[in-house]
Amino acid sequence: MVPATNGAGLPTGSRLPDGQYEIYATGTDTLANYSSISILVTKKAGVSTRTSATITSAPPL
Repeated sequence: MVPATNGAGLPTGSRLPDGQYEIYATGTDTLANYSSISILVTKKAGVSTRTSATITSAPPL
């Protein structure tokens, strides 16, 4: 998998400037039925929060 970059154009996991964000997706392959998307937000106070969501698609017929 190609390493993802964040809103600041830096590799994921880098410290981000205030107001920037990081979005990356993981999966076993391009046809995976389950994908995980995590969003990392750096707040003005320098406190980071992480939220994740799982997107489930219907199995292929």
